[in-house]
Amino acid sequence: MELRYRLELAETTEFIKKHNAHLVALQFPEGLFQIACEVSDTLERMSGAECFILGDVAYGACCVADEYARSLGADVLIHYAHRGLVEERRLALPVHYVICEFTETAFPHLPPMSGESPLAPLYRHLDAALRAHFPPATSRLALLTTAQHSRMLKVGLSGAFDALPWGDRRVADGPGRVDEYAARALGDYRAVCFPANAPLPDGEILGCTAPTLDPAQWDAIVCVVDGRFHTEAAILANPSIPVYRYEPHVGALTRETIDRAALAATRCEQMARARRARRVGLVASAMGKQASPAVMKHVEEHLRAAGREVSLLAVPEITPAALERALPDVEAWVEVGCPRLALDWGTDFPKPVLTPYEALAAFGTEPLAPAAPAAQGDASCPAGCGCGAVQPMDQWARGRPSGPWTHGPAAALHPAASGLPQQEASGSSTAGQPGQGIEAALVSLQ
Repeated sequence: MELRYRLELAETTEFIKKHNAHLVALQFPEGLFQIACEVSDTLERMSGAECFILGDVAYGACCVADEYARSLGADVLIHYAHRGLVEERRLALPVHYVICEFTETAFPHLPPMSGESPLAPLYRHLDAALRAHFPPATSRLALLTTAQHSRMLKVGLSGAFDALPWGDRRVADGPGRVDEYAARALGDYRAVCFPANAPLPDGEILGCTAPTLDPAQWDAIVCVVDGRFHTEAAILANPSIPVYRYEPHVGALTRETIDRAALAATRCEQMARARRARRVGLVASAMGKQASPAVMKHVEEHLRAAGREVSLLAVPEITPAALERALPDVEAWVEVGCPRLALDWGTDFPKPVLTPYEALAAFGTEPLAPAAPAAQGDASCPAGCGCGAVQPMDQWARGRPSGPWTHGPAAALHPAASGLPQQEASGSSTAGQPGQGIEAALVSLQ
């Protein structure tokens, strides 16, 4: 195998043997399917267990297919390329997450000099790019990254990469240590940090979960990531802070933006169309743990209180064809799954598709306040519909005020989590009484 990623074969074998597993399910993202068979063969030789590969794509850690793997007889599940998000008590079987950290062979465009660490040129190039764009004496930088780069970035910036083995994860996960590494490498900057983003290690982001920072304290956010998806989460969560992307495999630092006026116009138009609907479909993604039954129940109650008929649906993957085939009479949809589906591809659907956050605003008696003060200001909604033109990136957030549209227990801290309009509502549900049966439906479709 081409070892661009740390596949943790020894650790995975130990996990399989620890659980005395005889049948092992392997779940990969699309980009790793090309090595899936080799990984499976290698684990079978090392562990003595039988392995099989799940054919469905895993888009994120929220897609963990524990129920599906158990239904196929698996004793354990090995999930590749994501950090675990779901609490163990919610999983149907033991799950081992292999983050697939990048190794030094992943950056051939930056060859090392004689005698230095293979990754030293990457850190040197990043450091030079930052200094060329941000004067150290006056710049306050927040650094964000993904699980694949997290440990490598923090250790590399500390100048201590050669002193620590690949297996030492305390660098990525240990509380209160990451800022120390950044400060040692970029100590001449006015301020540098890896922002807290629980439940993830400091400085890590997801495409749906990014920290909201105070624009009075930080001059720029730099995302060390591959592609724009994760960077867009940082942009959406921080409308008043410039966001940059450093792509390690290209070695380029670029300023990244979103057309906020166009986004606001699109989302406000979708919300306005949805408000005219009398029958609203509430669709749950049955892909792993994307959907939250608690969010489903809360949004359903909210819609009924607003006088709408509600139909419940759970599908393995939310697509225009799946929705039209299942419930063609529905006039608008609220999707409980990945919020980026509605934001990025909502206009591909023939009927308006809202996120839970947007639904609570669109069908509420009062505008739904953004979840953080930084969401105010230059991103206010030009249509005045109450959405704020800001999409909260707090889907899996912990330890900070969020709302009843998230997976996090912190949702109860947000004012919108308490109380609903005390208005009688009529309507029907394909799952019976409000909130009943949806969790069972999600499980049965996995």
